[in-house]
This record gives sequence, C-alpha cells and structure tokens, in this order.
Amino acid sequence: MEEGRMSKQQSEEDKSEPQLDMLIQGLEKEIEKLELQGNYKEAQQHKDKLELLVQLEAKKQYDMLRTQQSDEKRNIEEKHLQDLSQFNELWDEKINQVIEHGKILENVMMTRQNEEKLIYQNNVASSIPDDPKPSSELLNLMTIREKMVKTKQYLDAEKVKIRVEELKKKERTDWQKKKIEKVEVQVANLIAKQQIELQSLRYRIYAGIEEQKKIRSKDLEKLLQKYQNSR
Repeated sequence: MEEGRMSKQQSEEDKSEPQLDMLIQGLEKEIEKLELQGNYKEAQQHKDKLELLVQLEAKKQYDMLRTQQSDEKRNIEEKHLQDLSQFNELWDEKINQVIEHGKILENVMMTRQNEEKLIYQNNVASSIPDDPKPSSELLNLMTIREKMVKTKQYLDAEKVKIRVEELKKKERTDWQKKKIEKVEVQVANLIAKQQIELQSLRYRIYAGIEEQKKIRSKDLEKLLQKYQNSR
C-alpha cells in the first residue's frame, strides 16, 4: 500500500513538471511583454511570481536528487548485506569442509594405528616363548631326581620331584610376568611413535584451517573496502 501511494505521488509529481515549466516560460514571456508596454509594476509582480516558481523548481530538483542519492545508497547497502551474507555462508561451508576432512583423516589414522598396535602386540608376544629355559637350579634338581630313580631312592626322588614342579611353576610364573612387561614396554614405544605421528597430522590439519581463516579475513577486508569505495 505504501509503495502504491509513493508511486501515485511520484506520478503526480512527474505530471506537474511540464506544467511548472510552462508556467515559468509563460511568466518570462509575459514579463517581456509588460516591459515593452512599460507596465513595470505588473512586470515586478510577475517577476516575483517567477522567482518563487524558480525557487520551487530548484527545491524540487534538489529533493529529487536527494531521493535518488538515498535510493542509490540504500541499494548499495542492501547489495553489500547480500554479498556479506553470501560471503559468510560460502566461507562457513568451506571451513567446515576442511574441518570435516581433517576429522576423516584423523579417524583413518587412528583406526590404522589401532590395527598396527594389535598386530605388533601379537607379533611381539608370539616371538617370546611361553615357557622359560630351565634355570641351573632346576636342571640340577632334575639331574638329582634321575640319579635317585636309578638308585631306587624313590622316597627321596618323590621329594625332589615335588621341588622340581614347584620350581618349574615359579619360574614359569616369573617368566610370564616378565613377558607381559616386555610386550607392554615395546607396545608403549610403538604407541609413543604413533602419538607423534597423530599429533603431526593434527597440527597440519590445524595449520590448514588457520590458513583458510587468514584467506577468509583477507577476502573480507577486500569486500569491505569495495563497499567503502562504492559509498
């Protein structure tokens, strides 16, 4: 409704322009005629009317210019806001894509590292025998037991046998504990190397994101400068 009213008002103003011009031209001719007739008093009255109309015309031209400038300024501001909105949407999407790609790379590496760790852990564990080599003490007891059996000293041989089994069990338990510790140490060394690799990837991802942010900032400065130049 407001636009319709303004359009009607503008149309009426456009129609009044030729009428005003005709009035000014008519007064100028009438003044010349009155000058020739020597009717200076009436000529002065027409001259006053002419000056008033000229002032009105000048004011109208000034108002039209101001309206045009205001419309141009509003159009520039609207275009700037639209460009700024599109700029932010584009860059938000672009940086989010970089972030998401970084997450994918990180997840791929972590999955690969976990698989490598399990394989390495199994290989290390497999490379270490489950049972230790008999100690000299155990070998000595086994030799004594065999000699007692040969000499028919069965009761003493039974006692030595029990001692042999106890020592075997102890040595195997100690060996298993040391085996677990050895595997854990080697796996921990691998994990430390993997963490360095992962941190290096994360730094590259972070550097890539920061680089995109710097480019965005520079492009934004150019966009704002373009707006300032157009004002």
